[in-house]
Amino acid sequence: MKRYSGFLFIDSMLAFSIIILIVMLLLPMYNEMSITYQRKQVTLEKVRLLYMHIVIREGEYTREAHTICIKASKVCHTFK
Repeated sequence: MKRYSGFLFIDSMLAFSIIILIVMLLLPMYNEMSITYQRKQVTLEKVRLLYMHIVIREGEYTREAHTICIKASKVCHTFK
């Protein structure tokens, strides 16, 4: 076993470096997906507030072209 100890060390270091490389490649993708998720969550919350105010409570709102706003507050949403 003494003859192969150097090979095992090199092999384990190679495997460790491959794992580190994979993690470093996936980290930016995870960060971008997290930011996108947070943006979508904020948009969904605004649309939920608009829906509750307009449809459920039958509150007053203003609508212009692609934008809808609640009159009582500054909550607005632009539809694409």
